[in-house]
Amino acid sequence: MKRILAILLIIVIAFSFNACKNQKSETIRFAVSRHDQASLAIIASEKGFFKEQGLDVEVTYLPTGVECYKAIISIPPI
Repeated sequence: MKRILAILLIIVIAFSFNACKNQKSETIRFAVSRHDQASLAIIASEKGFFKEQGLDVEVTYLPTGVECYKAIISIPPI
């Protein structure tokens, strides 16, 4: 289950980079837990890789993946 969540997280990040490449900058809300499976997202955020790609990413750290999922689906659409 953890491996599937990690793969889905990587896919979401990849699509976010591709979708935002030629658009105006919007804030992307990203919920992640501080576990080994989310290490790529945490490193990208802390090293400024999102900013280098022109992305304004608001990272929220939550204790579990389930809470991250609930936080993302509870955001009203723009």
